Amino acid sequence: MMIMEYLACGDLLGYLRKSRGIHDKYHLGQGSIPELEIYDLVLFAKQIAAGMVFLGSRGVSKHHTEIRL
Repeated sequence: MMIMEYLACGDLLGYLRKSRGIHDKYHLGQGSIPELEIYDLVLFAKQIAAGMVFLGSRGVSKHHTEIRL
C-alpha cells in the first residue's frame, strides 16, 4: 500500500512553496494560494504527526517517511 498526501492545489511541498511566493516547477496546482500563518503550519505538522501515529497503530510499515517542512 502506498499512501501519499493530497491537496487540491498539488503536493504539500509545492503548496508551501507557492504560499511563500516561491516558484516551484513541479507544482501543478493552479490559482493563487493565500500566505500561510504560523498557526496553519503548526496545524499541518500536527495533522501529519497524527496520521503517522495512526499508521503506526495499524502496523503499516514506514520505510520511507521523509517529511520536510
